[in-house]
Amino acid sequence: MAAEASRYDFQQHDPVLTFAQFGQRYKISRSQIYRERAAGRLKVTHFGGAARILVEDAEAWVRLAVAARDSAVSA
Repeated sequence: MAAEASRYDFQQHDPVLTFAQFGQRYKISRSQIYRERAAGRLKVTHFGGAARILVEDAEAWVRLAVAARDSAVSA
């Protein structure tokens, strides 16, 4: 039991997200992720053949989305 409590939760602390993890976390579809990427609003990093989203880039995307929403509301 003590060994389980001390295990590192990589999924919670991983500095990169798969598209599926990003979509789950921010409640958007895979196709919306691709649209955000194509529009230049979401940075995707490639590790070999795998496309991943760095947590810091995900957080930047959230800040950008909030700023866009706030400017649309105040306009």
